[in-house]
Amino acid sequence: MTLTSGSTGLPKAAVHAFRAHLASAEGVLAMIPFAPQDDWLLSLPLFHVSGQGILWRWLLAGAGLTVRDKQPLEQALRGCTHASLVPTQLWRLLSGDAEVSLKAVLLGGAAIPVALTEQAGKRGIRCWCGYGLTEFASTVCAKEADGLADVGQPLPGREVRIVDGEVWLRSDSIAAGYWRDGANGPPR
Repeated sequence: MTLTSGSTGLPKAAVHAFRAHLASAEGVLAMIPFAPQDDWLLSLPLFHVSGQGILWRWLLAGAGLTVRDKQPLEQALRGCTHASLVPTQLWRLLSGDAEVSLKAVLLGGAAIPVALTEQAGKRGIRCWCGYGLTEFASTVCAKEADGLADVGQPLPGREVRIVDGEVWLRSDSIAAGYWRDGANGPPR
């Protein structure tokens, strides 16, 4: 179970099957190259669906996972090829003079400035952005950051439609339901 953000009220406990997390990881890995010789920093907490997404991508790819005690980001990233960050973290990292081994960064949580992705590109770092939610075991849409104000196309295995002003989603990564009163029930 993973708690949602509660953006429409109180947080809900979304219940996911093993297969839902794998479907989410497969979708992201269809877009972001992550091979056995790579290493992703576990930079987000495991109680959050984005932190869980890192874990499942690592398992599926058979790559490395770096788990560090709290320390400055540039030290935590030592030897890592991949990370999930917010734009401010990447700005700070790039403004320093530390050598970075990053090849790819999945950015989220805020608008992504074009100047940031251009600066990262000059250092050989590809930047990705996306949209996701707890109920879908993390990422639904994503793309390589290109300066356009969108979150990309649906990842493989996902369908997105706008119906009467609402976003409708379908995917194998959908939660089985919400945990309520000691039982798993359908979303309301």
